[in-house]
Amino acid sequence: MTTTVDALVADIRTAFASRSNRAVATQQQAYMKSSLPYYGLKTADSREALKPLFVLHTLKSAEEWELAIRTLWDNVTHREEWYAAIGISRYGRYRDYRTSLDALPLYEHMIRTGAWWDVCDSIAQHLVGDVLMAHRDEATAVMRAWSTDEHLWIRRCSVLSQGTHKDKTDASLLRDCILPSIDDTDFFSRKAIGWALRDYSRINPDWVVAFVTEFEDRLSGLSKREALKHIATEAEPQPDQD
Repeated sequence: MTTTVDALVADIRTAFASRSNRAVATQQQAYMKSSLPYYGLKTADSREALKPLFVLHTLKSAEEWELAIRTLWDNVTHREEWYAAIGISRYGRYRDYRTSLDALPLYEHMIRTGAWWDVCDSIAQHLVGDVLMAHRDEATAVMRAWSTDEHLWIRRCSVLSQGTHKDKTDASLLRDCILPSIDDTDFFSRKAIGWALRDYSRINPDWVVAFVTEFEDRLSGLSKREALKHIATEAEPQPDQD
């Protein structure tokens, strides 16, 4: 570990520990169904603790940036350290590192090992999504491969990867990422499909209605309800009760 990475990780843990709240931590761990303990920090407290540390400890290369993230991620003691690793990933100073195609294996590792919505959804939309926006052709091929992966959270990531793309959403890619999971009975797959369609409905409601109509018999009721949540249409398909 480099001196800068070592100091950053140590200071993050010290800052988090100094703000710990056992009562809040117990509630957070129970809510998240987490095997990892929490320090008990609220989001605002975490951001307040991290901001000066990110300024103080500048990571000078993509290698240091990735090392800091992996050190916190793979040697995690409390769940907020995963959130801090994502914070480093998303920090504005490191945009070139964050959006590089070379970052995708790191994000894949974080998704496979994190395997829960509080970390995976942020990685999908803000980290993988940024790579996809910056390297559309190359990353699109990766998302299509991820959409058929055996790992639930990798598939979910492919579905959610365009969640912040708005009018730059590739509808063909969205369709291709949804279809391999469309018959999945898992709640998290169904929710992700609904959310992805709901996000795109704000830009192209006609496309979403057409998609839901085409696959009405295969989409779960949950996915359809989420997809059509912000669409008013007389032709709206009736959701199942599941």
